[in-house]
Parts: sequence; C-alpha cells; structure tokens
Amino acid sequence: MLIYNGNESNTFGTSFLINQTYKQTIMNFKAVDETICSLRMRGKFNIFTIISVRAPMEEDDELVYGKYNQRYQGIPA
Repeated sequence: MLIYNGNESNTFGTSFLINQTYKQTIMNFKAVDETICSLRMRGKFNIFTIISVRAPMEEDDELVYGKYNQRYQGIPA
C-alpha cells in the first residue's frame, strides 16, 4: 500500500510504502506540506510515529532547516 503526499504534477512529495499486513495498524497520516508528512501506527506495545522528509535542494540551509523545524513541531510525539 502506497501512502503519498505531493503536488498534482508528482514532481515533489513524500511517501510511505506499507505492507498490507500492517494496514490495520495505521492510526493517522498527516501531510504537513509536500515536503514533510508523518504516519502514526499502533504497535503491539507502543504507538509510534514515522516521519518522511524530502531533502532540501536550496542553497540557504539555515532558512530551510528553520522551516522544517517549525513544521516538525506540529507532529505528535
């Protein structure tokens, strides 16, 4: 099962490829924007969050990482 987050032209985005066996364990999928998304799953003993981030291709790394940090704060722990 492919869970995808991106733009209409499919040129950018992030995704998760999940085995069908684990489909029932998915609790939440949150698309923050086309560069970051999270998948929340229920395990046998814990609930965990997986984060997918597209690597920045811009020159100003400090500005880009600052934006990522702001977006990351909205994802549940």
